[in-house]
Amino acid sequence: MSVTDTRDWVCGIDVLDMRLDSEHQLLFNPAGRGGVVVVNEPGHRIFRLFHRPTSMRDVWVSCPEPGHDLQDVVTRLSQLDVIHPIGHPPEPAFPSGKVLTAWLHVTNACNLRCPYCYVNKSAEGMDESVGRAAVEAVIQSAVAHGFPAVKLKYAGGEASLNHRLMMSLTPTRGHSQPAPDWICKRSC
Repeated sequence: MSVTDTRDWVCGIDVLDMRLDSEHQLLFNPAGRGGVVVVNEPGHRIFRLFHRPTSMRDVWVSCPEPGHDLQDVVTRLSQLDVIHPIGHPPEPAFPSGKVLTAWLHVTNACNLRCPYCYVNKSAEGMDESVGRAAVEAVIQSAVAHGFPAVKLKYAGGEASLNHRLMMSLTPTRGHSQPAPDWICKRSC
């Protein structure tokens, strides 16, 4: 990345920007390959320059951190898919694998009281229409990205307490996409 790059750049449309403490921000682009990125306040001010399309020259001119190593920060933000050239957003990349795994949190109900559990126990459970939409989205994603199999894992509280929903969501037929092979598993 250099000042001679004539393309306009922008931050990713779905980048999560969350304050961690008084000196650090968390950035995460779910469509990117960079994972979670933690930046200090000067790095975050540089990131914010890309909230609107901007050229590298404009960034260099308007940089709020003239003493900061701007080129290194901008290069890292680009490598981590937090910023990208206009019209070239990062493409999700999946490791080569044969199975797309999806977790469905089907209930908050639980008949156990594990001391380490963080789930707020309640009678609340996933609505069947939400579950069907989630399974359909998993099927579409598997087909679109060439996965020959899908593994559904059911979680919750204790997922088996909503066993009727689990059984109704187990893919058989009637989905709009040609379904890949299925591996269904209850997990807690």
